[in-house]
Amino acid sequence: MTDPDPRADDLADALLALLDEPAIERRALPPANFWSIVHYGEQSYENRYNRVVRWLLDPTENHGLDAAVVNALIAAVWGGPGEQPVVGVRRVRTGIETPVPRASDTELAGRIDITVVDHVNRVVIAIESKLASSAHDEQLRRYREWITSAYAGWQHVFVFLTEVAEQPDDEGWTALTYGDFVDVIAAARETRKVAPRVDAVIDDFVADVDRRGAGPADERIAGLFFTDAAEPKPAQVRFADLVLAVADEIEPADAERRAPHARLAAYVAGLRSLAPAPAASDVFGRLTTRFEERSRSSSELVRTLSYVLDHAPRILAQDHAKAPGVAEFFSAYAEYLTGRALRSARDGVSTVRPEQSLGGYLRTVRVNQGGKGVTFNERVEGVARFRVSGNDLAVFPWWVGHIGDETRNIPRSACGIVGARVQTRPLAEWTPEELHAAVLAALRDIAAHGDGRCGCGEAIR
Repeated sequence: MTDPDPRADDLADALLALLDEPAIERRALPPANFWSIVHYGEQSYENRYNRVVRWLLDPTENHGLDAAVVNALIAAVWGGPGEQPVVGVRRVRTGIETPVPRASDTELAGRIDITVVDHVNRVVIAIESKLASSAHDEQLRRYREWITSAYAGWQHVFVFLTEVAEQPDDEGWTALTYGDFVDVIAAARETRKVAPRVDAVIDDFVADVDRRGAGPADERIAGLFFTDAAEPKPAQVRFADLVLAVADEIEPADAERRAPHARLAAYVAGLRSLAPAPAASDVFGRLTTRFEERSRSSSELVRTLSYVLDHAPRILAQDHAKAPGVAEFFSAYAEYLTGRALRSARDGVSTVRPEQSLGGYLRTVRVNQGGKGVTFNERVEGVARFRVSGNDLAVFPWWVGHIGDETRNIPRSACGIVGARVQTRPLAEWTPEELHAAVLAALRDIAAHGDGRCGCGEAIR
């Protein structure tokens, strides 16, 4: 057996230090919970959370809390004119996925995740819930306008409920995190005593919210990967290469499971030439020894490493609230590329002019939902999509790189290797012509080295 990387001991100490904090230990090594037992895919989470929220807000449901939760929610977000609304228990209707028609009535403008309608007190609550995704394409504005029209003369409460703090892109909505909603539930439970079975159901939900939202652990975990993790583009690797290498020792390296980390691994690999990595089994063996020395089991090590991987930093994650000027810039950028006005995603896919296409590599372009970027090569067979986007006025663009699917070794979460070669600067300092020249230069640079492939596997031709 070769000697493990000496950083393995430091990594073990850092992991054990995490577990010394009760709040983090509770998230990394949670007790048995119904949610974790029946988990069947990340895409299911938002719908499942919505159903629990609706159940808790419905004063006629079998939880025994009556209207305590819904009124505690209103108290937490109310800032509108007039007296604070109150929801009762008669003639109240709650719903999931409430359809919102367009003005033409020929198609839907969307579906509101959760609604509460009190016909006695003339109060309507609309909740848009987001976990992994964000509001897009001005959906909040459309939903608010429909509610205020359909329930004219009523009191309206609009809640933008998210996993992490995020500002809504419509001023009529109040932001609330699921962590805040847990506090709402706690306030309601102080006023009512419920059956032990109900307590257990709510406790499991609260524990799962706590597990998913790392909260104070975010910075600690990001610090395991990079010593300068607070930077938009961290460049000082701490244990990122060790943690990512050990990942395959703790669970199968199937594409679906590893896809969220492929972008991070590519980013780390492109930062600098690391010393030859030791065998992952050697690192894992050293971590196991150190855990056992502290009376921690190998199972606890695996669960802790899984937790750290699940909360790995998202490099270049951007603010989803629409910053002023961004949509206008990308509209001008798309017009520069195609010679025709493209103001939103509704304008569809257009052909990139030959002189801007890198010899035909960038074939089509469309403006993204919400106007915060453009995507090349949509609906082009055999070529990965390529995205340029950003919403930070001071650090622009935030993202430049390939997106695709795991079957072609291009993760959906994308590869940012190209973007690492495009210098970011304030949006005000860019013109569409200058940005595109920088993007093309980065693509040409990668195409000119090795076999002409990006680090994610896409051939730039």
